[in-house]
Amino acid sequence: SVDHLATAVTPLNFEYYPYSHSLLMSIVYSVLLGGTVGFFLKSRRAAIGVALVVASHWLLDYVTHRPDLPISFDHTIVGLGMWNSVTATVALETSMFALGIFLYLKETSLSNGRQKWFWGLIGFLLLIYAGNIFGPKPPVDMAPALIAGPALAMWLLVLWGYLVDRDQRSN
Repeated sequence: SVDHLATAVTPLNFEYYPYSHSLLMSIVYSVLLGGTVGFFLKSRRAAIGVALVVASHWLLDYVTHRPDLPISFDHTIVGLGMWNSVTATVALETSMFALGIFLYLKETSLSNGRQKWFWGLIGFLLLIYAGNIFGPKPPVDMAPALIAGPALAMWLLVLWGYLVDRDQRSN
């Protein structure tokens, strides 16, 4: 639901979502995805990397969310609430984003054509982020399907990232 008093950063009021955001399911997804990558790529390093990235989502959510993150399917919830501070949220999230860009560029050589698409994606993501943080909040009576629509559209960004990264060589 939308609640303009939920936090300073997001008006979304997360009520119960153990399948997507519980610590238990984060561990399950980490093992499943890491195992799948390890099986198909025959790379222990890639498997561990994917598992850690998936698990890190819950840890980062733990820092940002107010106490609404489930541990499992019971109603024990946790969260440190960084979203109550716009300044702290922007500082940490943009720092993590910059670190991700740095690590990617350190490990990858992009052709000139791919660099344009890469920086276009980075710019677009920053524009979306600024709109989410500083733009107008959705109306309180907004239908849940209208809230979910943009989240589903994020798969277009995944496709954009894939197109930038495919056939790239690591340094």
